Amino acid sequence: MTIEELANAVKHYAEGKLSLTIDKKYPFDLEGIKQAHHDFEYGHNKGKKIIVL
Repeated sequence: MTIEELANAVKHYAEGKLSLTIDKKYPFDLEGIKQAHHDFEYGHNKGKKIIVL
């Protein structure tokens, strides 16, 4: 992805033309990352898995 493509994606998101579906947020620790990986491997993925710092 180029810088221009990224800027265009951010612009579309800011204008409400692009939406993201977040399935679940996980803490940034060993257990959270392990759970995110497990859910991705074995779960019904309906959105993005987000690891929060």
